Amino acid sequence: MKKTITLFLLFAGLCMHAMAYDFISNNIYYKITGASTAKVTYASSATYNSYSGAVTIPSTVTNNGITYTVNEIDSAAFALSTGLTSVTLPNTIVRIDSSAFVMCSSLQSINIPASVRYIGSAALSGTNIRTITIPDSVQFIGGGQFYLCSSLVSITYNAINATHGRYYDEDINYPGRFSYLPNMEGCSSLTTVTIGSNVRTIPRAFFEGAPAIRSIVIPDSVRTIGDSAFYGCTSLASVQIGSGVTRIGTYAFNMCGFTSLSVRAATPPTLGNYVFNGVNNTIPVTVPCASIRIYRATAGWNYFSNITGGSACEVNVNVVINPTQAASPTGNGRHTIGDTVRIGAIANSGYTFVDWNDGVTANPRDIVVLSDTTFTANFSSDNAIADAEFNATIVIAGKGIITAQNVKGGEFAIYDLGGRCLLRKDVAEGSEQSFRVPAAGVYVVRNNGGSVKIVVR
Repeated sequence: MKKTITLFLLFAGLCMHAMAYDFISNNIYYKITGASTAKVTYASSATYNSYSGAVTIPSTVTNNGITYTVNEIDSAAFALSTGLTSVTLPNTIVRIDSSAFVMCSSLQSINIPASVRYIGSAALSGTNIRTITIPDSVQFIGGGQFYLCSSLVSITYNAINATHGRYYDEDINYPGRFSYLPNMEGCSSLTTVTIGSNVRTIPRAFFEGAPAIRSIVIPDSVRTIGDSAFYGCTSLASVQIGSGVTRIGTYAFNMCGFTSLSVRAATPPTLGNYVFNGVNNTIPVTVPCASIRIYRATAGWNYFSNITGGSACEVNVNVVINPTQAASPTGNGRHTIGDTVRIGAIANSGYTFVDWNDGVTANPRDIVVLSDTTFTANFSSDNAIADAEFNATIVIAGKGIITAQNVKGGEFAIYDLGGRCLLRKDVAEGSEQSFRVPAAGVYVVRNNGGSVKIVVR
């Protein structure tokens, strides 16, 4: 009852601007607006309810020998016409004024021609339309446009760069006279919203108050999402924001029921205040792979705790142990680009960690994952010194060179961990032998039956 009374009061404000028609043709009432233009109007402001059934508006109409182009639908022209079922408008219409079809409770079908530039407040509120397309040409859409349109199921929004009025009567010179109306309040059946590929602006508050919309794809052409654009769309679970969006206005997604959010913009869009107020901050937010760290560090976006790049942004982290039997790796696996991952190597008995292949000596250590990567943990054998002393041979490694002092006479050999022999020769008792290895790693030195493993960096 409260909503019906509110709508009636809004409509009643137009009565003081009622104008008599100038002529009638084929049961359509016209008001002359210029030397060659006319607008469709109503029969009487006392009752309105001037039309019924299916009405087709012609592009031109002739009266007293003068032909007029029909280019406007007057404020309240069809208001309260409860028997009106459909309207066909010509491509000459450039303006549909406030409350043009308000409370036409049986109106199920109407087209908005590609010529229309202006749609006044509450022009279609209280109707029974099921689908509507807002064409590219529209530049202004008044507030309360679909107020109480409970049968509205789908909207195709193609207006390239329209603005949206907040007040019902902005076009009859009484700004602020009536309370602000959410555009979609009462649109309980609206589930499907299609936004055209050329749209640059989602007007402020345009989809506010639609409780049944479940998903939105905002195309790459869009640059700005207006204040309160989707405010209170409580069932809006899935949203994809296009790559071109640079700003999202205050309250734009306030109180939405997101379960996931995808943002294609490489640079995080600037956010107004309270954009995601009431949205669960643990939902997955998918952003471009290279931008994950930026989003996580950007004010407003860092409200979300689960910013990822999805499966396409996962890379491999591989922890290698050298020698393989020396330890058990940790942190191996697939991780998302931008994640901080702790890797490590847990030493087995008889081995001591030396360093990683990049010279870092911390174990475990934290790394930021940026691409597929491999880290090698180098270990030395705790038995190396004992073996060397037992064999009375001192083995020294440094700067890529293995040096053995006081070797025993007989065979002297050096092997890599793959078993490949790098050096084998007979040596004299007590001599010193040196060999430059091909790469850093762990090697095995054998001398006259004894052996020792040594790490070369």
